[in-house]
This record gives sequence, C-alpha cells and structure tokens, in this order.
Amino acid sequence: EELVNAIRSDLGQIFTTEIPAGPSHVTRWMNALPQYDVGHQDKVQKLDEAMTSLSGLVVTGAWRDGLGLPACVGAGRSAVSDLFGEQRGTCSSRQRLQG
Repeated sequence: EELVNAIRSDLGQIFTTEIPAGPSHVTRWMNALPQYDVGHQDKVQKLDEAMTSLSGLVVTGAWRDGLGLPACVGAGRSAVSDLFGEQRGTCSSRQRLQG
C-alpha cells in the first residue's frame, strides 16, 4: 500500500493532477532492467545525425533516452517540444544539447 501511494503521488506531480485510488497490483521483477550494449550511445548519436534532415519526425523511448518513468516522461516532453519548436521555427532541445 505504501508503494502504491508513493507511485500515485509521483504520477500526480508529473501529470499535475490527483491520481484517484483504485484497485492495484504490485509485481516485482527482480533484475529486470535491461542493460544497454556497448556502443549504444554511438548508435543513438548516429541516428540523431541521420534524422537532422527529417523535419516533423522525432524518435524517442526507453531504448533511446533512458529507463524508468521519469526518463520516459522527460523524453516524451522533449519530443513534443522538439516537434512544436520546429514548427515555430525555433531550435529543438536535442539540437541545443548537441551544440
């Protein structure tokens, strides 16, 4: 119950709304976080470079931007910002990070 309440609280902060209580089930997956292969960052960088010429397309996900709910939410927000920033003619957040 403590874990479910903590998750509801975190989600409420992320989505800026109260998450209603309801039925829940906790499953613990020990040693379940995948590990990136050696060279993963290089592959993601090459993908980013290849996509610079593709307007209106953003690729995101846990495989690319990090594991866990905070990383996925942040990546989703960044993707939306990138899409709408490009439509307004501004520099995307990934372009700013890459220099």
